[in-house]
Amino acid sequence: MTDGFYVDSGVVLENAISTEETASTTVCGACHLIGETVAVLNVGSPEGEQTVGENGSVELQYAASGKVVVGLPYDSIISPLPLETDTQQAGSTTGMRRAYGKTTIRFHRSLGGQYAATKQGDLGREDFWEDAEYYDIPYLPEYWGEPCKLFTGDIDVVLPSGQDTDTSIILKQSQPLPFRITSITTNVDFGEAP
Repeated sequence: MTDGFYVDSGVVLENAISTEETASTTVCGACHLIGETVAVLNVGSPEGEQTVGENGSVELQYAASGKVVVGLPYDSIISPLPLETDTQQAGSTTGMRRAYGKTTIRFHRSLGGQYAATKQGDLGREDFWEDAEYYDIPYLPEYWGEPCKLFTGDIDVVLPSGQDTDTSIILKQSQPLPFRITSITTNVDFGEAP
């Protein structure tokens, strides 16, 4: 995680900081981002967003004793199309109402992120993820000041979705952290067509 670089127009700042005795809460060298709100990865742990000062400096919440990545944040969004299948009882599920039950998200060397359910009518909107109600996929560093440990495995979530014809899951990463999804498995309860 100390080599993670998940920002736009970013820079790695070390400022000759190498030991806990010389750790500092100020890093300099982001002059190309003066006045911008930036994401910070402090020695492998994310900090809240900061504003770059007039001299290209960034004030950190925790003293840095190694690499600090500073850059413009961005959202990574994935939302698969609604699940369609053929059933023996009803044939094609196209146009049927559906509700998601337990959903298992499989991650590979990832940290954090959020999930939400789409709402009726979201399928045709380009900005459908912006007003969704998100829930955090939890992560914490084992100790502050140390890099977060990457997670590989499954996380089960329950989507707060109703019976809609085009409901699906939204997965979002807004932190400067890796977000590698290898599969999404879900239980879907199909209902009648509207």
